[in-house]
Amino acid sequence: DAVELISTLDLGSYQSQSAFNYPDNSFGDDIKLIAQLLTQQISIDGGPQQSLGITAATVDFGGWDDHNEIQPLSTNSNRFGGRIGALADGLRAFYDDMEARGMANDIAVVVQTEFGRQITENANRGNDHGLGAPLMVLGGGVDNRNNQGAARLFGTWNGVSDSTSDSLIPRTDFRQVLATTVDGLMGNNNVGTVFPGLTYQPIDFLV
Repeated sequence: DAVELISTLDLGSYQSQSAFNYPDNSFGDDIKLIAQLLTQQISIDGGPQQSLGITAATVDFGGWDDHNEIQPLSTNSNRFGGRIGALADGLRAFYDDMEARGMANDIAVVVQTEFGRQITENANRGNDHGLGAPLMVLGGGVDNRNNQGAARLFGTWNGVSDSTSDSLIPRTDFRQVLATTVDGLMGNNNVGTVFPGLTYQPIDFLV
């Protein structure tokens, strides 16, 4: 039913409310599609207009396997700098779009990687697979500023010297971040059902 419903939508007609254009790449296309599905109004069997009722969506943005020739300042889309730029531009356009529509406080974007990178450069001027990596949460409901206006860091940061085999040690279970979002933003406190076996310890990052 969901596939049939989506097939009836005009997915190329979306008009963003953002002052910033969604980037013209795969990530921009995917996150703009999510924006359209979140804001889409439909009528079922001639009834009143209503949303699609989407509560969660995912975007896979690959190309980060930087074993060779990392060029942080390069804008080449296949290099680290280009990938970071595409991610930043897409997130900015999406958040600004949702804020303009009055939806930002009801949405959280969690950005995470499936694995980190090692600290030291390898022989090919790249970085091999590691352990710890940053995880970011964006949204109007996120308490993301400290008293000085800078972006807030939640968790423990002991510097790059606190490492093992060139890998940062993971300090926060990513499930705690997702569980806090499910509980605090989506109102589902059955965290033990969503993440079986997790001892839930909410992280105070939501307003």
